[in-house]
Amino acid sequence: MEYITIKDEIINEIEIEKSRFICYLKRINSKEEAEEYIQKIKKINYKATHNCSCYSLFNPSYQKCSDDGEPQGTAGLPMLDAIKKSNINNIVAVVTRYFGGIKLGAGGLIRAYSNSISQALENSNLLKVKEYSHYEIEFDYNIINIIEKYFNQNNIKVLDKEYELKVKYLFYSDNPNIKDTLINLALGKIKFTNEYLAFIEEKIK
Repeated sequence: MEYITIKDEIINEIEIEKSRFICYLKRINSKEEAEEYIQKIKKINYKATHNCSCYSLFNPSYQKCSDDGEPQGTAGLPMLDAIKKSNINNIVAVVTRYFGGIKLGAGGLIRAYSNSISQALENSNLLKVKEYSHYEIEFDYNIINIIEKYFNQNNIKVLDKEYELKVKYLFYSDNPNIKDTLINLALGKIKFTNEYLAFIEEKIK
């Protein structure tokens, strides 16, 4: 299970026919976070003509959009479509419009709101968020070299190491056979003390 999201909040502005379109993007993990952010931006831009919004969540899958007074289907949905085409999830977007006096028409509005999102995403740092199995193991000091060699050869990331009566490692892997492999490699002299699933973030750009 994995998805792509943005790392940091992004604010990007474009001007089309004297109208200002300010795009706000933020990573979120729930509907509540999304709605709270939308209300925050609306309060900041309370004098704006429109504050159109949308958000998309990965698990459980959920999307919502609002035209906020623009003609139906010309703002929120094009914004959401731009996000979906980029394969981005767990993100909320608000595009604030300050009307410049020139009407854009339905087609012009769709392009304006879609481009606001696309340009902001181009300036975003992206993360891949992937669910991995995490393991806690303990073993005797005399097999440290064997374990370390295998981990290095297979690019396995160790998150924590403890050196007490026995050596304890916390690591993650997407190899479904990792437990059997390590037990066989250590000739049974290794103990798995805990196992759980958790998400790990990896920078894309």
